[in-house]
Amino acid sequence: MRRHAGTPRASALLPILAMLAGLGALSLPSRASAQPGDLVLISASEASGKGNGPSENPAMPADASKVAFRSNATNLHPDDTDAESDEYVKDLTTGALTLISITDEGIKSNGYCANPVFSADGTHVAYRSGATNLHPLDTDSTFDIYVKDLATGEMFLASTSSPDPETGEVVKGNKSSYNPFLSADAAKIAFRSYSSNLHPDDTDFKLDVYVKDLRTGQTRLASTADGNGPNDGEKGNGLSGNPVLSADGTKVAF
Repeated sequence: MRRHAGTPRASALLPILAMLAGLGALSLPSRASAQPGDLVLISASEASGKGNGPSENPAMPADASKVAFRSNATNLHPDDTDAESDEYVKDLTTGALTLISITDEGIKSNGYCANPVFSADGTHVAYRSGATNLHPLDTDSTFDIYVKDLATGEMFLASTSSPDPETGEVVKGNKSSYNPFLSADAAKIAFRSYSSNLHPDDTDFKLDVYVKDLRTGQTRLASTADGNGPNDGEKGNGLSGNPVLSADGTKVAF
């Protein structure tokens, strides 16, 4: 299965992810049997029990059926035996724990991964990673934005330029990108980046906000002035960050 660069097909609840209230016991019975006040340990596997390293950055979709988090544990998954920070998703209905900071071919990330966010429909998780082995275009250790399709297992590199009109090729951001935020249906993703090669109007290394259409691959520079105003769409001359998308992906705040 091929890896993709941006064309496919709410987050910090507790400082350290250990337990989640109101979702059932550790054995994770059906959600219908969960009672208010029940407490479940999320950063644990059925085979090995509690993670033996720190876990944090929890995120959930709108229906609270899953929890994503990052962990330095070495005992949560057979393919994750180092102490590097990796991304996991816990299904609160079945109890299944899935390592998601892996390629389509099942190769685990060799770098730091953090800040997972769900699409509201629970189908995709985005996160940032400094790994050098998750995508052929990403061989440096700057942070890049990845999106994981939980249904297919496909991985998409999102911090890339729009496709070249003639060749269809894209380039990866040449500096770090952060703060991914998905639309409700995971059709679009917003992020901030220091890169100077993601858009023709952004050639400096200041933080700017981008929105990428994951269906078409088009990358739009969002931190610009009103196109009808006196600055006529000029790029922001200061730092822009912390983007959030509306559910339908038509508006971005930063």
